[in-house]
Parts: sequence; structure tokens; C-alpha cells
Amino acid sequence: MQYNQKLIFIALAFTSLFFTGCSSNKVTFVAVKPANHTESVVYIYRPSLLANLIITPELIHNGVKKMGISNNSYTFMRLPAGKHTFNLKLPERYSGTQSLTINTIPDKTYFLKVSTTLTFAKNKPYGRAFSISHIPSELALNEIQQLKLTDKSQNKTAKKLKPFNAPEGVEDDQFSINKTRNPFSK
Repeated sequence: MQYNQKLIFIALAFTSLFFTGCSSNKVTFVAVKPANHTESVVYIYRPSLLANLIITPELIHNGVKKMGISNNSYTFMRLPAGKHTFNLKLPERYSGTQSLTINTIPDKTYFLKVSTTLTFAKNKPYGRAFSISHIPSELALNEIQQLKLTDKSQNKTAKKLKPFNAPEGVEDDQFSINKTRNPFSK
């Protein structure tokens, strides 16, 4: 009988240690500061959710495509003080707040959250939405702690296309056999 109690105690101790190890969250977020006193830092993050997991909206800042915001990730930008517009470029049939304008102040940090939802309704197609919103620092710092940093060098959408220079005399938007590449050459 005493042997069974020891065995049960050992099993319970092992199980509790195992589950404690599984539940610990690794903090990966590291805050950055503005490079000088005329800049602000803007974090853009997307918490991990199963809804729309494989869709990566593209982030556009003041009309310039920057990068894709994938699930469970964050990025940051050091920006001059002033008005900045952020847009999400998405495939068709997505709704939500896809544009946000903020007025940044020097030496201040801002957090923008990309949220996603997937809804089901009877006799209707899926309701898919992405939204971008300004989040208070206290809440954002709590949400961003376990997310992975993604920068342009790590981003899939930024790596997809390599720059191509058209041969002399051939316009970029015209068809030309000179622009084709031999798939077997190095």
C-alpha cells in the first residue's frame, strides 16, 4: 500500500511539473526607443488567432507598401512626428476598418493592432474581417509580449520578388523575348 502511495505521489509531481513547464510563456518582445528626439516609434502587431490564420494583409504606410503582417507577429517603425496613414491591403470580400490615421508626437510610442474575425451565419457565406486600431499602451504591452518580431528581411512578402532590370531599349510594361529567363541557367 505504501508503495502505491509513493508511485502516485511521483506521478502527480511529474505531471504538475510537466504542465507547469508547458504553461510558461516566453517573453520575446523588446522595446525600442526613437533614434532621435524628433521621432516616434509605432508598433504594428497581430495577435495569434486561428481565424484567418493563413491570410497576411499587406501594410501600407502613407501610400507605400511596407510588408505583410502575419499571424502572431509584430513590427515597428521609427517615424518623424506628424500625420501618418496606415492601410491594410486585403483580398476581396473582407470588411472592417482597413485604414487608420494617427498624428504622432516626438519621443512617444504608439501601438496599432491588426485584428481579425471570422463569422458564420445561416445561409450566408463566411463573414471575414480585418481591422487596424490604435490600442492603449498598457493593453498593447500585455498582448505583444509573446509575439515574434518580423522585419523586412524576415518577411515573406518582401522576399517574394527580386528586382528585375529590363534590357536596354525594352520598356518594363512591354512584352519582349529579351525579358524571359532560362530556367536552367544559373
